Amino acid sequence: MVVVVIGSLALIAALGVVLPVAGVVAATVLGLAAVLVAARSEPVALAVWSMPLLLSVQRLGGEDASLSMSDALLFVLFWVVALLGPRPLSPVLRSLMWLTVVYQAATILTVLVNPYPSNLIEWFHTWLLTAAAILVGWAAGVRGYATKALTLLILTTAAISVLTLAAVAQMVAQGGLGAVVEVYLDWPWAMHKNVIGTLLAFTAIVVYARPPWLHWPRWATTPMFWLLSAGMAASQSRQAIISVVVAVVLIALRQSSMARRSKAIVVPVFAAMVGVMLMVVAQFSEANAFNSVYQRMDWYAQSTDVWLMNPWFGMGNRWWYTGLLNEEFQPPQAILEVLSTTGIFGMIGFVIMLGGFMVVLWYRLPPEYGTLAVAVVLARVVQGQLDQFWVTVQVSMPLLIAGICVGAYDWAARSARPSDASPDEQPETAPSSQPALVTR
Repeated sequence: MVVVVIGSLALIAALGVVLPVAGVVAATVLGLAAVLVAARSEPVALAVWSMPLLLSVQRLGGEDASLSMSDALLFVLFWVVALLGPRPLSPVLRSLMWLTVVYQAATILTVLVNPYPSNLIEWFHTWLLTAAAILVGWAAGVRGYATKALTLLILTTAAISVLTLAAVAQMVAQGGLGAVVEVYLDWPWAMHKNVIGTLLAFTAIVVYARPPWLHWPRWATTPMFWLLSAGMAASQSRQAIISVVVAVVLIALRQSSMARRSKAIVVPVFAAMVGVMLMVVAQFSEANAFNSVYQRMDWYAQSTDVWLMNPWFGMGNRWWYTGLLNEEFQPPQAILEVLSTTGIFGMIGFVIMLGGFMVVLWYRLPPEYGTLAVAVVLARVVQGQLDQFWVTVQVSMPLLIAGICVGAYDWAARSARPSDASPDEQPETAPSSQPALVTR
């Protein structure tokens, strides 16, 4: 089954680079049909083995296509889990899903007020990035695959970190430290610095938190954390660095068992913050009025002007692609992006959804599960204050991890009560740290 799953997914990924969108869709359907036949005894296995491809921002059919590999695969996995996945949905999961409904209900108003196709399409897309990611992650966790799923995400981003460090080393070898510029990777798929940095940030948070159910020893998580952090620093993604600093502080404050480790990390965390501040100060002092800092100032002002055109409902999702306005950029800040697209009503729903996520995960999960879940969601909120928020995998990945945390907790709780499970869902074993795989 494993060979069929990996082979089929690899074929789909390869076809996504060379075929037009229509061909990719057909190949994807056929490939996933083969995978489902192989994984019919446990459909959630498809979601687990798809974890590396859920990080792919590769555009299906080429760079000009609007559908990423991550989005397409997440859409398929959502329906697999929704139709064939585990039941019943847990109370915590249902609360998270209802919070996504709140946001969608608040933003449907802008779809009605601004009736153009991309507005409606993006409305569905945002729901995919939130609800589908949470559900797929939960399904993997609740069937006992939390360790495998997170391990695949960690190893995939570790490979990206190595490639990033290699790219920087090549720059240094060719022209010294002065030749180091922003990193752009072309393989395994095209990624700019903020995609690289944020992906590495999320898994760096996972290995730093090192929840007991991850089953990674300290001798493995410590070097992995520094490898991921080094790649993140090499990417020069300021938003990623700051988000990890905030998440590390949160984890250290909540989990007393990490006190010794948190003391050791104070110096590099402080150095990271100082480094980011120096980078920003240096750009402010430059005479170049078109560097990223000054450019953002202009975009902030222009985004505010767009929002004020329709403050209650906004100008619609993806208004920068409509050609109806002079401005053609996605606002590089979450609040301005949400206000300009969905207005005040959308902003209220946005705050309720993200704030509700963190409240539910913080208070309704034990710290060994909820701390990591809150940390990755908070990291995305922090990143969104410094750049675009609604960006494919950069939104779905932290919610996928949060869903895995919820599922891992539900699986542990269900395995501790074998009498509550049906005869064909009895756990094989139930160790205290993480119970064994539940099988159908």
